[in-house]
Amino acid sequence: MCFGIDADIAYNKRIFKSNFIPKDIKYTLSILYTFFKYKSKYLKVLVNDEIIEDDFTTIVLCNGDFYGGGFYISPNSKVNDGVLDVFLVPITNKLSMIKLILS
Repeated sequence: MCFGIDADIAYNKRIFKSNFIPKDIKYTLSILYTFFKYKSKYLKVLVNDEIIEDDFTTIVLCNGDFYGGGFYISPNSKVNDGVLDVFLVPITNKLSMIKLILS
């Protein structure tokens, strides 16, 4: 599960509805669109009895090592260990966001 830029990219694919645009191109267009329009997300979250409150580029909860279109974000996550791994990515500049999207 994710919140932030990666969720916005998936959501913004709907903007490019044309049947003439191939599905993989729609995703690329959504990346570009979202990159220029993106605003950080404010979240207050309780993790290991600690309240973390801030603006984030993305927040990801993992119970497996892959998510989305094959992003290998959490190599130590196991689907059967009963644990959700939490990744909080603070606000970053546009250059860092490009690295994050392409990683």
